[in-house]
Amino acid sequence: MKYIKYLLVGILLNLASCSGFLDEDPATFFSPENYYTKPEHAQAAVNAAYSYTLNYYTASGTYAGTPHFMLEFLTGQAITKVGQNQSNHQFIGLSYNNDNEYIRNWWQISYYGVHASNLVLKYVPGISMNEGDKNRNLAEAHFLRAFYYFNLVRLFGEAPLLIEPIEDLGSAQDAEKASQEEIYELIVEDLKAAENTASLPDTDRTGRVSKLAVKSLLAKVYLTMAGYPLQKNGYYKLAADKAKEVIESNQYALFDEYGKLHNKAFENMGEHIFMAQFYPEIQQHLNHAYTLPFQMDISIVADEFGALLPEEEFYNSYAAGDKRVEEQQFFYTEFTPIAGKNKGKKVTFGYPAIFKHFDFDAENTARQALNYPILRYADVLLIYAEAQNEVGRTALAEQSLQEIRERAGFVGENFNGLSQSEFREAVWRERNWELCYENQTWFDMLRTRKAFNVKTKAFDDFVGHINLSSGKALQANNLLLPVPERETNINPDLKN
Repeated sequence: MKYIKYLLVGILLNLASCSGFLDEDPATFFSPENYYTKPEHAQAAVNAAYSYTLNYYTASGTYAGTPHFMLEFLTGQAITKVGQNQSNHQFIGLSYNNDNEYIRNWWQISYYGVHASNLVLKYVPGISMNEGDKNRNLAEAHFLRAFYYFNLVRLFGEAPLLIEPIEDLGSAQDAEKASQEEIYELIVEDLKAAENTASLPDTDRTGRVSKLAVKSLLAKVYLTMAGYPLQKNGYYKLAADKAKEVIESNQYALFDEYGKLHNKAFENMGEHIFMAQFYPEIQQHLNHAYTLPFQMDISIVADEFGALLPEEEFYNSYAAGDKRVEEQQFFYTEFTPIAGKNKGKKVTFGYPAIFKHFDFDAENTARQALNYPILRYADVLLIYAEAQNEVGRTALAEQSLQEIRERAGFVGENFNGLSQSEFREAVWRERNWELCYENQTWFDMLRTRKAFNVKTKAFDDFVGHINLSSGKALQANNLLLPVPERETNINPDLKN
């Protein structure tokens, strides 16, 4: 198995110095024109653009915290046992504001990724190198810029739309906001440019962008555009058509076992379409330690944080017989450790913990480098089922939903008798149960303006829905995150 070994030495990160969302030390500035002269420089630039996909999932500045936790706490379906991390508790309690660390992280990481992608798109065309390699590098940069902007626009709404690298302080300070529709137009344009690149392979097992990864993200973008806030109803067909291309390529399939979702032997293949690539010698993360139950002495990992745990009522919302909630599938409530003072003894937690990201290698080595899923085939199947239902359900839409249900243990279900609205909610329920704790649920809540009610198994309106973990109601102002304070201090026009 090959892995991308991302260059995290910062050489590309210092090509431009600026303030605010691309905050760098001005002393590190040197002219990009002096750097981009060789094929190796092109690959280094692309690797730098990839590297920011990792940063959403790596530790932030506060104790037992990482930016992607934000999306789970907002849903109300996650809790923490770490009292010291105020960012976690602010999102659980819906009491965050524009100086929250996670908000700043999401904004900054995304714009660093945009900037790194823009460097590739501006300077790599001028390098004398193999044209196929060059075109693949450019396609990867288009995909990555679209990915970073997709995160930005869903979380913050209107935002600066940068299609050139930031190479002076003034252009960073004076950047103007673009409308959400303008940002989505660039996202679609970038993904189409990547999709139409002949040098991009259909699949890639090294972790690089593939043509089917582009199609998968494009289907997801179209589905989002069909929902709120744009409500471009015609985009449901575009989403269905693009997801169908991925399905009918026959290049991906659901794993026959849930355990393969977090088995390193199956990274970047099977059900995994695109992942954040972690590698022990390059960059690790703490997701394994952070999602272990709190101080149960079941791991050789030094700290067992209990930083991200499932809300028990959500865990209990799965139907009887659902394999995903069986022990050591998506969750676990007990474990027999292989080392430490409890070696060989079954330890019962008294509450569920998340198992779908459990890193068995970390249990043996304490080195945490399991890839994190960004796009997987189960998501594509559910995108197709939902989108096709909106334009006239077909047998393939029902089959796509059934594949998810059958793996979960529900064989022989028939959806023919469901109305459009009943089928829609059936798909939404599966998205909650299948894609939980993968940074998908909050984005679904934003685009549908609905939230899963674990008691009724139906969907509440977003505004007024009572979050499980806090007991507080979601409000309209929760639909967007505030632009970070230090950005609006520099440029007050960025306030949303």
